[in-house]
Amino acid sequence: MKKISRLMIVVLFIVVLLKCATGQAPLRKTVEIDEDIHEKAIVVIGIEERIGSPKSLNYFFIRSFIFKDSGNVMHQICADYGYTGKEWEFYTKAYSQEGQPLQCVKIDSNVTRYESINVYYEAVGVTIADDYIRNHLNGFSIKVSAKSGDSFTVEPTPKQIKSQLAKIQEYKKLHGL
Repeated sequence: MKKISRLMIVVLFIVVLLKCATGQAPLRKTVEIDEDIHEKAIVVIGIEERIGSPKSLNYFFIRSFIFKDSGNVMHQICADYGYTGKEWEFYTKAYSQEGQPLQCVKIDSNVTRYESINVYYEAVGVTIADDYIRNHLNGFSIKVSAKSGDSFTVEPTPKQIKSQLAKIQEYKKLHGL
């Protein structure tokens, strides 16, 4: 009975990995507003895109903050990145396509162990100035690097950028900011 339970767990794990590997997890296709009266900023959560292959489980989106007191806007490129291995990669650095260092902050991390396989997950946020996004309406790229030497690139699309800015403008106009 114990062997059957282990076999079922392994089979379920493989099925979950295959679903993830085929990119079947749905991505957000619209820009959404997250407004909490207790917070100092309104959060605008953007359209999600895959990192790398269209079948990848990894994805990113633009998250913007509209500050209620001033109407100023700050942006973050949020990346959810998963990988297998024996240890953490620790994604801590980011660079613009011009080679300028950008602030990179850890949002979340998690590890799941399946017998001898570790599946790591890191979520990071890369801070982007409002004028940078407005000056790159046709897209740009950001390289996110790990202490291990590994890296990945995110490339916000014109659709992501323009939809994000349109939703911000709409919100600011509606609320007199």
